[in-house]
Amino acid sequence: LSPSLANARYGIAMVHRRQGHWLETLQTLYEVERIDPANPEYAQEISVTAMSGRRYAEAEVALRRAVALGRTEEQRAVVLRD
Repeated sequence: LSPSLANARYGIAMVHRRQGHWLETLQTLYEVERIDPANPEYAQEISVTAMSGRRYAEAEVALRRAVALGRTEEQRAVVLRD
């Protein structure tokens, strides 16, 4: 699937989020992430949305994925250490 489709679906997810439809937002963001799994922005948005919905474990997993995708190896070692 095309990254442009991911961008369009991402826009729809952001509309859902502005409307306060957290579950629809997460479902759409996961769909977007499946289309373009190398984009760290999508994982980061999943994290933000999950935190807003008090889904903290899910938010942490997504944030770690975003950091892993968007950083150099040295930066990941610092950010991801426990």
